[in-house]
Amino acid sequence: MSPAERARAARSIHSLAMARAEGISGADLAPFAASITALLPEMLDRFAGQVEADDFPGGISTIASASAGLAHLSESARTLGFDGTMFQASQSLVQRAVDSGFGADGLARLVDAIAARPAA
Repeated sequence: MSPAERARAARSIHSLAMARAEGISGADLAPFAASITALLPEMLDRFAGQVEADDFPGGISTIASASAGLAHLSESARTLGFDGTMFQASQSLVQRAVDSGFGADGLARLVDAIAARPAA
């Protein structure tokens, strides 16, 4: 299994565990998760174009909104007694981008933060 496949599996298992803790069955979660997964091909194409153009519009979603969502997920995991390390690591990355002044930019801007390269 590749590192990317392991990461996807870990996120899936974490999602199922959180849903279960909230009384949501895996069968009820699966269609919702599948609909989110269906968005990924378009999102990847859009992000690739933005990275190539070095243009990161925040019209669909911003880094600041991702930060708020990750804070909520991290707090929910903590409240449920789960290991929130995955959310905390993501939130740290996103917060660095916000602190660098990129909160209003789209999520593709995070490519620079992940690669530990300064944004243009």
